[in-house]
Amino acid sequence: MVLEFVRSVSSNLGEVVQMKNQLAITGLLALAVFIAACSGNPQRPYTVSGEFIVAELEEVPSYIQEMIDSGRIEVEPPIDISAVTVSVVREVTNDDGEASDEVLASGSFEDGTIELEGKIAAPTEVSISIDVGSDEPMKLNAIIAPDQGLAFKLIDQVTPASYDQLMLVGEYRIHEETEDKYVISGDLSDLEEDLAFAEVQIYGSKWNDEKQTTTNFTLGPVNPIDGKFVFEGTASDPMVVTAYVQAGSALYKNVQVIAEAGVEVGVSMDGSTLVATAPKGSQHYAVVNSWAMDEEYLAKVSAYEEAFDAFQQEMEARRAEAAAAQEEDASTAEGDATAMEGSEDSTESEAVAIEEAEEPKVASTDLAPAAEGCEHIDTSDFEPLDLWSYAQAANEDAPEHVKLQVELTDYRTAALQRIAGDLDNPIAALLAVEMRAFTSNEDQLAALDKLATSSLDSELIEQRVVPQRDTIFARMEAETNDKGLVPGQVAPEFTLASLDGAEVSLYETISKNDHVLVDFWASWCGPCIASFPKLKKLHAAFNDDGFEIISISIDETFEEWEQKSLSLELPWIDLGEVDGKEFQGTTPVAYGVGWIPKGYLIDSKGCIVDKDMQGEKLQELLVAQHGDKPELQEEVEEEEAESPDDSETEIDEV
Repeated sequence: MVLEFVRSVSSNLGEVVQMKNQLAITGLLALAVFIAACSGNPQRPYTVSGEFIVAELEEVPSYIQEMIDSGRIEVEPPIDISAVTVSVVREVTNDDGEASDEVLASGSFEDGTIELEGKIAAPTEVSISIDVGSDEPMKLNAIIAPDQGLAFKLIDQVTPASYDQLMLVGEYRIHEETEDKYVISGDLSDLEEDLAFAEVQIYGSKWNDEKQTTTNFTLGPVNPIDGKFVFEGTASDPMVVTAYVQAGSALYKNVQVIAEAGVEVGVSMDGSTLVATAPKGSQHYAVVNSWAMDEEYLAKVSAYEEAFDAFQQEMEARRAEAAAAQEEDASTAEGDATAMEGSEDSTESEAVAIEEAEEPKVASTDLAPAAEGCEHIDTSDFEPLDLWSYAQAANEDAPEHVKLQVELTDYRTAALQRIAGDLDNPIAALLAVEMRAFTSNEDQLAALDKLATSSLDSELIEQRVVPQRDTIFARMEAETNDKGLVPGQVAPEFTLASLDGAEVSLYETISKNDHVLVDFWASWCGPCIASFPKLKKLHAAFNDDGFEIISISIDETFEEWEQKSLSLELPWIDLGEVDGKEFQGTTPVAYGVGWIPKGYLIDSKGCIVDKDMQGEKLQELLVAQHGDKPELQEEVEEEEAESPDDSETEIDEV
């Protein structure tokens, strides 16, 4: 019996030990689950799906065909979808603050579609990067989130004068319920235009705490589904943004919106007018709906759009008539050319009146006496270009739509000025000023000065009032400098860095050359980039004779400047002042840069020879100095076929 008792006790003890072990393991598992739960959100799946679409235009408009035939438009080759790579990329920052790209998922299209999968713990800003084999990939910013899908379209526009599109489908969402979330939703289903390839974007600017400055942002583009779209964003304080709607060349509309936390603004059509409405009590209702939804204003908008459409149709008819006349009998080219010239003159006279409010003024040619040492500069033919101020009214010979546009502007500014003057609602007053209630620098400054001493939140004054005042002061200083820096004056010295960090000074460069062209540009400036092929030819032809070019980028970031410069393969001295100030940077202000491209031709003594000249005039000056070049003579006919007249060159303004 003793033996059996011992065996029984031993067995019970074993069971107790086994039970303790099981309890210990269970406890450890529970602890592990608890620690995992406390350590952060678990990763959950997300999907990114895409569709590839080829869009073709059945009939090419006559004016586009004209530009194709003349070589002014190059038809892009179709996208080879079999060679396209799609990547979902996010930016990560290491302990040293250095940013790099991390690829979360990648793949290729199969039968015109693609679906990428991955896991993420929280809503994450990413870039949908599409490598189509060109110099730069197409990119689309978006936000992916756990248990959520994101869809995009890649549209190959094989039609002339069109561009390939990369768009989100239906919505841009932040996938979070935060106190500062705003919503802009839209319904464009009343539009007659085909919205299959339409795109909607939101543009704005907001304070960046990290950079301590205001930076621009873009949401989208989004392709509406059955005419409907949704944007979500965040705004700690109400801010002005602009919603743009575009559907090829047939539709281009925009409307300003006050994005405000907790408020949904609806965008829709009122007849042919794009409008945005918000509930009473919102800042959008106070600042925009209080006048933009007036029957009188909407009637003026409708009348303007009808008049503008009629004007465009008339211009298209004239172009078609001129093209038909030219094709009728090629043997009478001289007569046809005369007819075309008459038509172009007529179109040009209409174009001059189209936007009287945007017609650059030719400033007075009464120049200041030449600076000491610059008396040799000939200023007799110089006509300064003044784009700082605009005429405020259309002349009586202007087309009807121009007169109506002036009436609309007057109605709008009068309403906004009333709101800007009511400091009982200082945030509404600030928003009205930001919507350009005042057109003159002096009136803007006066309004901002009143806001600076109002009951407006001190943080908003620091972030939005003070920077605006600084911008206006810089613009006024630049305007003064621009009007003073004319031929016969001395060019200001500057020292800036190249892409590799080497410091280059103006006067060190001009000491080694007969002439230096200082050319201000930016990666986003189409007219600047369009001027580079001509400048490259002139640089190649005259560089050995003592002609040099210094291009100065005023891009917001080094990366923007570097990427575009490397892709363009600029052969001259390429410098940048990329401190985020753009037009308000030290060197642009010193040189009076209020629009780009803007250039100064400077001789070896530092004297300004000419400014704001187009490629042809620059070539004339160089040929007069150094003689003609055979390679330029061989390219004359080619340039005339490929490039529009210099008079048609656009300008990107501040």
